[in-house]
Amino acid sequence: MSYIFIDSSLFVKNRIAQARGLRLFPGTAAQRRVLIKAGDSSRMAKQKTMQKVTAAVIQRDGKVLIARRKPGGHMGEKWEFPGGKIDAGETPRECLRRELEEEFSIQARIGEFLCSAAYVSPGLELELLAYRAEHLCGSFVLREHTEIRWVAPAELQSYDLADSDRLIARELNRRLKV
Repeated sequence: MSYIFIDSSLFVKNRIAQARGLRLFPGTAAQRRVLIKAGDSSRMAKQKTMQKVTAAVIQRDGKVLIARRKPGGHMGEKWEFPGGKIDAGETPRECLRRELEEEFSIQARIGEFLCSAAYVSPGLELELLAYRAEHLCGSFVLREHTEIRWVAPAELQSYDLADSDRLIARELNRRLKV
């Protein structure tokens, strides 16, 4: 059995551990390490850095916005909550404001943090941070997507969502009051 130390404040810790078949122990950010062999603390290696990405949950009339990615590339033609990668020195809220402007030409107010989900696959580890967002102004111009839809939260699972977004959709169905 392998072990992983991870910051106990992360919502995603159990998901990461399950995906890797690991057992968790709370720790600080400085203690994030993977023990290669149980009981052999001399063979510690740094954990891969998990990429943080954001997702905007924009609501209107009891529905949430999802967007379909263009064909090709990573997650081509999958549905997702709008958002993107957090740049160095950028907060998640700043990232969402920038991504919504870049991808849709809209201005938005980023609200409360809703939930997060970890997605781990060979060669990819990401933590998706979902925030409420309010569309303030601007008409949607699709730059990175082919289509947008306003969908009732209960219907999200019927769409071909990106795996990480599917995890967020499940959590929204459980917690979100639309």
